[in-house]
Amino acid sequence: MSAGELGVKASIVVPSKECTYLNYLLMSLGGQTFKPFEVILVLKDCDLKVVEGLCQLHSLKCIIIEQKEGYFTHALNLGKREAKGDITIFTDDDAIPLQKWIERYVKLHAIFRDVASISSRDIYIYISNLRLLPTPDDRPEVRLYRLFIRPWLEQPFPLMRKYRLGVYITKKLNIAHGYCIPSKTCYSLPLEELT
Repeated sequence: MSAGELGVKASIVVPSKECTYLNYLLMSLGGQTFKPFEVILVLKDCDLKVVEGLCQLHSLKCIIIEQKEGYFTHALNLGKREAKGDITIFTDDDAIPLQKWIERYVKLHAIFRDVASISSRDIYIYISNLRLLPTPDDRPEVRLYRLFIRPWLEQPFPLMRKYRLGVYITKKLNIAHGYCIPSKTCYSLPLEELT
């Protein structure tokens, strides 16, 4: 069964600050075996005309949201609210997904119908010697912030407290990153329970 036979619409949400590497991501999304229904670009400090041209160049239906305030998580929430597809896939603006990236997520969601969220771990590779590099999520200050400060500032939705260690839903129904991302197994992001 091919992903195209599933009749699923995939929304791709991409936060970007300064849009430095966005062309490579859009080129990759345009060459996917399973075409995105829409690409939602949440842009901060970017030339919107240039980005519109890149979307046309790569034959993508892009929805552009200009982010005036907030940081990364706020951008994710802006994109999540705008998404109209059956599934929503989040990625960074400097990622270069493999050709079957969207197709794999669509197929996984078809297999695991009761699972609301499927995620992967970012891998940073130093190209010259193919050495793995630590990610920003591995930094001690990020981990401490997520363990002590974030749960206090953005408390989990009361019915979903068990999800607080992963990517979780706050009382205001926003997305937040918990302590276990990405280093430990945890319950994470039950979006469909709220929709």
